[in-house]
Amino acid sequence: ASLPLMIMPIYVSLEKLDRRLLEASADLGAKPVSSFLGVTLPLSLPGVMTGIALVTILLLGEYLIPQLLGGGKVFFIGNALVDLFLQSRNWPFGSAIAVTLVAVVVVVLMVAMRIAWKVAGTRQVDLV
Repeated sequence: ASLPLMIMPIYVSLEKLDRRLLEASADLGAKPVSSFLGVTLPLSLPGVMTGIALVTILLLGEYLIPQLLGGGKVFFIGNALVDLFLQSRNWPFGSAIAVTLVAVVVVVLMVAMRIAWKVAGTRQVDLV
């Protein structure tokens, strides 16, 4: 269900890739693996990080799909939050865990995007 959210940003970043860079690396004697690691991967890293961010954000709130398809045997963070709110009736602790989870995800994603922008050498746009 989350695969298109990962594929689309990677596809867009690979579509913008200048093919002449790959030709230049081949002309300079680079093997395909080193061309991929030295040219393609760093330039597509913002797309990879965007895909990871989209998938991570949506999977943190997953509740219904693991519940229906996993039969209650698969335990995601969304299931734990639902248990805190509905079964344990511990609304303050559930709210604190949810807010902490959102704050941690925002900080981790901001750090990861800054690293991706530095590695890719692209212009940084401040989101906050």
